[in-house]
This record gives sequence, C-alpha cells and structure tokens, in this order.
Amino acid sequence: MATLNLLYLVCNDTQEWPRDELYMKVDDRQVWSKGTGTFESGVGVGDTPGIYKSIPITGNSDTIRLYEDDTWPNGDEFLGAKTVYASQAGTGLQEAYFTREGANYTLYYTVSA
Repeated sequence: MATLNLLYLVCNDTQEWPRDELYMKVDDRQVWSKGTGTFESGVGVGDTPGIYKSIPITGNSDTIRLYEDDTWPNGDEFLGAKTVYASQAGTGLQEAYFTREGANYTLYYTVSA
C-alpha cells in the first residue's frame, strides 16, 4: 500500500488579508488545520507551515483539498485540489498548487511504497 507524505505548505499569496485560516482534507478526511503550533493565528504570505503527516492512499489514488475557513454566514473557500496516485511512489519530491479564489499555495509531498 502506498503512503502520501505531506511535508510542508508555502504561502505565496493569501486568499484573505492578512492571514488565511486553512485546513486540508484528503478524501474528505480533515488531516491538517492552521490551529497548530506557530500558525495558530493563521497563515500569511511567506509562511511555511510544516504538516508532516503520513496517510495511506486508499485504492489507486486520493485527492488533497485545501480550504480557507470562514465563519457563518460566509462559506469556506475551496482553494483547489490535487489527485495523488499510488503509482507515484518512489518518484521523489512532488508539488501541488492551490490557486483558486486569489490564493497561491504550494504543497510539497512525497509518495512512498
């Protein structure tokens, strides 16, 4: 079974100013949110939060989704998605880009066997 290894996220531009309250899902399971450690108050331009989570890939692929959390009555903004395949195992450092709603984030990850 392949494993998705989420390493870190680079904020090139936020969806909101001055910080985004982010969370990440892998196949509809929340695996990370900004409310941890150094980035408890959110993520701003130039920030590089470490994620450091390993998640087994179910079947042939999983989809990573990044969101910006908003309180009621506004809905959360969907910042983008990246499908990761088990067949990527052993191909080294990979990048995923999340650029919807004016945001610009780069996620670095690997897939291992």
